[in-house]
Amino acid sequence: MLLGKVLVKDTFAEIFKMSYARVIVTADDTELLEYALHSVTGFATSIILCPCEAGVESYIDSSQSPDGRPGAAVMIFARNKDILKKELDKRLSQCILTTPTASVFNGLDSGDPVNTGRFISYFGDGWQRKDKKFGRDIWIIPMMDGEFIIEDSFKIGEGAAGGNFIIIAEDKNSGLNAAKNAVKEVNRTPLVITPFPGGICRSGSKPGSLKYKGMPASINHRLYPTIRNHVADTELPENASIVYEIVINGASVKAISEAMRRGILAAARVEGVLEITAANYEGKLGEEKIYLKDILRGVNP
Repeated sequence: MLLGKVLVKDTFAEIFKMSYARVIVTADDTELLEYALHSVTGFATSIILCPCEAGVESYIDSSQSPDGRPGAAVMIFARNKDILKKELDKRLSQCILTTPTASVFNGLDSGDPVNTGRFISYFGDGWQRKDKKFGRDIWIIPMMDGEFIIEDSFKIGEGAAGGNFIIIAEDKNSGLNAAKNAVKEVNRTPLVITPFPGGICRSGSKPGSLKYKGMPASINHRLYPTIRNHVADTELPENASIVYEIVINGASVKAISEAMRRGILAAARVEGVLEITAANYEGKLGEEKIYLKDILRGVNP
């Protein structure tokens, strides 16, 4: 189909089940909050080699946060509950507890509870105490700047990952503008994250390698402009010079589909965008599929 001058390929993204947690981080001011957010979402772009995938889902006004301070919701995804529990233990203790004035609370209404707060409370070496505050069961741990507050338990739900679309453009300026606009729209969708830096991935991949044994992933050579003339099965039009991928994880396939729809429409409005497609593995790896034509059905081009 066409969105204005932009060709949208008749293809799909493959969706994988992943365990996820949603945590609410707060701090005395927005600068300190950003310190915590940058730290807790670090090294969490892709489970190809990262232990988890994480990102900021939304910012929360102080009037709506658990303790009346500036806050943000962070979503963390992992292959299964056990891996995610370990990541929560590590990230909430090493990244949130260590940030000046920060606190952290559970942000999911349903799911399997894990005792991350109680586990981290042992850092208090006996001086920690359990209390009821902000309508929640919390642990209070002495800190050198006061006290660290962490909710007693956090819930783990079943989410989804693998949502994506690929922007093919004629030059870097149009490609970057389209990707940035797309990410802004995606991030307006509740309960989704874009785990790559700035939400934009320059390194689209395929499982394994055509040349090197043991590689978990390698470049998706069909979409790399600088080697287009050396690739027999290139998928790029002749005048394409830039490709970016937007990867989306979410609490549900429905949330990911809506985020993809918003992002694709935003990208297609940028002059210089030639095509929009999606990465998949011929349906062999993902449990579900999101077809671009389905999420764009009814859109007036």
